[in-house]
Amino acid sequence: TRALFTTRYAQLAADLHAALHEVRILKPEPALAMLEAAGEWAARAVAADRDGAEALVLSLGYLPLALHVAGRRLNGLAFATGAAGSVARLRRELQLRLLSFTAADPRPGLPQAEPSLEAILALSYDALPDDATRRALRRLAVLGGQPLDFAAAAMAAIWEADEDQTTQLCMSLLDAGLMERRAEGGTGRAEEARDQLHQVSAAVAAGRL
Repeated sequence: TRALFTTRYAQLAADLHAALHEVRILKPEPALAMLEAAGEWAARAVAADRDGAEALVLSLGYLPLALHVAGRRLNGLAFATGAAGSVARLRRELQLRLLSFTAADPRPGLPQAEPSLEAILALSYDALPDDATRRALRRLAVLGGQPLDFAAAAMAAIWEADEDQTTQLCMSLLDAGLMERRAEGGTGRAEEARDQLHQVSAAVAAGRL
């Protein structure tokens, strides 16, 4: 018998001596295909404004959950108002309403049949180990989301934390999958650990700041 489960917490796999298969964000083309697959009208909207659709999936950081809720919204917009202009309309909405877009499937721990993106991500936020870690995530919003990144010294400054506290907060946020370690190489900077917030995590943090 084998079990397959998904989690943001990499340490959980290590604790269970399980094989860990890390799932990264999508590449641009599969991300665009996922947006098109949201429905017939979403596909028409993408075909009508492919450049805009490419910019849209980039702004979502190619995150499958964000693409899913945005695709559902695009399909509805295009059906109601026509394919032409729907991508541009959705891009404007993303600035204000991304976290209110809904997913198609219920989630354990949420009563809604179609939970919002914010409600889904709040499960991970609420599961952080303590109020200090949740406060740390909120404060990271001032540093911005990807492609921006930041060093431990910047986090320590906005957290008003010493080195040990900063290390512990970083460990908690990285383990929760709400902060990411930047890929090495290609920056021209001296080697140092630098971290990032995904655009959607940054939006969640900013909404609670």
